[in-house]
Amino acid sequence: MSSINGKVGVALALCVGAGLLSACASPAEPTRMTAAANEVPPAAPGGPAWHALTVADVAGGSGTNPLFLSNVSDADLKTALTATLRQGAYLAESGAGTYQVSAHIMDLDKPTGSLDPLLWLAPVDWSATIKVRYVVAAPGKPAVFDEVVAATGVGDATSSAGSQGRVQRAIEAAVRADIQSFLIRLNTRWPAPASRAS
Repeated sequence: MSSINGKVGVALALCVGAGLLSACASPAEPTRMTAAANEVPPAAPGGPAWHALTVADVAGGSGTNPLFLSNVSDADLKTALTATLRQGAYLAESGAGTYQVSAHIMDLDKPTGSLDPLLWLAPVDWSATIKVRYVVAAPGKPAVFDEVVAATGVGDATSSAGSQGRVQRAIEAAVRADIQSFLIRLNTRWPAPASRAS
């Protein structure tokens, strides 16, 4: 890990030394990958998902090399997923939840044309698409949810952060939309409990 951090530090120093900091890639930020409470279907009070989930394994991500394109690390995806579950009342209040959620990034398709300076002002596709496999299961029991969810995000065309900033925003939007889609699908599996006749 220290070796990787050292390489990233050297790459960042090269960007700064060359006066190209605005062209350096930054990692996707968890706060911008987190869906707001009004963007996700809330867990039904008293339902099986109500404060019952804990984020367990997150894999498939990688750190960002400042000389290349923005990326999503496992830790940042876990932070965003956990925060979004909390927004929708899915996250266990304390300790381990009844169900564990694992997320594995299967693919992250980035707008690679943005690396070419000749294309920075061209009308290229600034969208990013991510595919994540989500598994929800109680320990030792069959999964109640096991699907690959895909979503696409688009970088802000008016961003002043340059091509790297637009790539980063596209990735962040894609992750946020992917987590939203996961919770929408999960919510259809676990509808609100039927009201009891009085």
